[in-house]
Amino acid sequence: MSITATGTAPITYQWYFNSNPVTGATNNTFLLNNLTTADAGTYYCIATNTCNTDQSDNIGVTVKEMPEITAQTTNSTRCAGQGMTFSVTATGSTPLTYQWYFGTTAISGATNNTYTINSVGISDAGTYYCKVTNSCGSVLSNNITLPS
Repeated sequence: MSITATGTAPITYQWYFNSNPVTGATNNTFLLNNLTTADAGTYYCIATNTCNTDQSDNIGVTVKEMPEITAQTTNSTRCAGQGMTFSVTATGSTPLTYQWYFGTTAISGATNNTYTINSVGISDAGTYYCKVTNSCGSVLSNNITLPS
């Protein structure tokens, strides 16, 4: 972020984050590195010389996070005719979207954090996984094996 101030030198600068002065941020530019959600908020700068003090416009900063899968179903054995529910729990900036896969094929309509097979059959045996996506990117769950 940067501002341009004109007037009689010397001009001093102080950046603020959510109305609190940022320690050491005393130049006309302010760089945020390695952003985390704690850095989200409102920033502005006050420029001062011997004649005047002026505040920049507010600069809103939003920090989005990649999706991360924090829990998921593990491998499971089911008898023919039993139900099986696969699930993932994910965090990250919303909205999160989900797509379940059987092998390498997307399962039509399986777009929630859970996918249920009401009555398992031999043809359902194989590997399943879920792809979770948001505006920052996507992440894949571990493979979940449903043995035959």
